[in-house]
Amino acid sequence: MRQEERKRYVVSLFSGVLLAALFLWGAVAQAHPPKNITVAYDAGTATLIVTIEHSVKDVEKHYIDEIRILKGGAELAQGKPSRQTDTEQEIFTVNLPGLKSGDILTVDAKCNIFGTLRKDVPI
Repeated sequence: MRQEERKRYVVSLFSGVLLAALFLWGAVAQAHPPKNITVAYDAGTATLIVTIEHSVKDVEKHYIDEIRILKGGAELAQGKPSRQTDTEQEIFTVNLPGLKSGDILTVDAKCNIFGTLRKDVPI
């Protein structure tokens, strides 16, 4: 390979790698983990409402895709949404009889693109 061809090859290779890196960086820059998790429990109906703050532009492409509710390390409930409730949050409602005031739940929320938030929340 002549020196001129070698230079063109190196420049082309470098350009391709740079473009790929910029594309991947742009995709990851728009992805982010959930921001906050809050819960509300209605003992009368045994309904737990989990609100996960996660701002997105498109609820079909960027959303919370896994939610796990644990108590003392044991899984009580799991959700696998295929889209987000709205552009600001995911709301997950589940029937969990037997919870009482003072119980501590661990909630895991995972973004389908990047990031997870785990938070201990009191009832």
